[in-house]
Amino acid sequence: DNPQSDFQVARQWRRLVSGSSVHFHKITDSSVIGINNGALNVKKRSQKHQKKDDQTKQNQKRVKVIMVDGDEDKTETIDDNKDKSKQQVEDNGSLEFDFDSVIKSLQQEPLHEWEVGGINVTRKFREYQQEVLKTLKTTGLTWHNTYEILALSSIIVLCRNCPYPNFNDEEWQTITLTNKYTIHEPVIPASVSTALHETVIKHLSGQDSYMHADETPLNRTVARTFNELRDNLPDLAPRRTSEDEHCRLFLNPYITPIFLKKNNNYEVRLNRAVAGTKQRPDLSCVVDDIPLLNSEIKPMGSHLLSKKKDFAKVHLRARKTINQQLTSKGGPGEIAMLLNHGDIVQTYFMDLQFDGLYRSWPFLTTKLAIDEPSLPLVESNLAHFVALERRVCEFAKDCKRRRGPFTPPLQIRYMRSIPDSPQIRKMLEL
Repeated sequence: DNPQSDFQVARQWRRLVSGSSVHFHKITDSSVIGINNGALNVKKRSQKHQKKDDQTKQNQKRVKVIMVDGDEDKTETIDDNKDKSKQQVEDNGSLEFDFDSVIKSLQQEPLHEWEVGGINVTRKFREYQQEVLKTLKTTGLTWHNTYEILALSSIIVLCRNCPYPNFNDEEWQTITLTNKYTIHEPVIPASVSTALHETVIKHLSGQDSYMHADETPLNRTVARTFNELRDNLPDLAPRRTSEDEHCRLFLNPYITPIFLKKNNNYEVRLNRAVAGTKQRPDLSCVVDDIPLLNSEIKPMGSHLLSKKKDFAKVHLRARKTINQQLTSKGGPGEIAMLLNHGDIVQTYFMDLQFDGLYRSWPFLTTKLAIDEPSLPLVESNLAHFVALERRVCEFAKDCKRRRGPFTPPLQIRYMRSIPDSPQIRKMLEL
């Protein structure tokens, strides 16, 4: 009879049934060990078989084939997977903090507290910070704990849905209604808006849709952006893109005409390499090397953890920049933040008007036009970027007026140090 394999035994052992003999084989790197009719046999393996098996093991160790989208093969090595696993552990692992330094910073008594409609926001937020300290001490924090990490950095995020359990809905609405960055008037004039809307309808109907501009700067910007998107947007949005392709197709048609204008009050930096790293800020506006706008941009197909880390990163950098503004120029103590993940664009402004309370105010949220069916979104995107640039321009004018000696503002006493954490320190260096 032909021997038949029994795969129920341990990984390296194989039992063969052949006639009246039962053989147990232990296959090692250089020999085969077996028992035949009660006798122990050791047989050296030939160099040919050993070399072949070694090569097979090496190939199995290094190569893994993964199916992507059901029709595309992607080959990865185990070494690559080890690097990815190491990175995932690092990304998902707990953040380390110098607990004593965090406590010292949060126990500092505020000189000027923020009160709104009888609600002492400073004190309630400090209560939340104390709860986060307990969590840090007992279970620790990961990058998924975005608001907790920012709270330890004295940053309160005033988004529509309250992330802090010790504020009730009525209190939170009262507080967030004080947002001074809220837009009350249309950004795009009615005449330009109507012309753009009609042109979009023509394009989607298959008619001649080239948009002609008059002599006004805004109209030229709108026409240039629409015409570029009309010519380059795909029929249907891709599931994934590279960062370069994402910026070229979906963002640069807005950034180039709106931010890269002549006679700007600020310098625009796009994809500028940071010394000693491979990381790049995607878009920043600076005056005298001091940022007034920072951004984090990720293309289509990015993961949730990446989004959370970018949210924390752009806020921590903004906080660092405000301290830099106040100590080097005495102001303005405000900065814009842009977050783009896939087709969602969010902008925020951060200020420091009260002791130990860096306030992050939501500005606008829009969906990018990423294919032909979503082309009608161009108007809301244009309004978003135009309104953002106008604010940045105001900050730049303020900065330029502050050249030369200055009297240190009271806000300098409101500043707090970044929590001592190697992970946060590394993030801010990138």
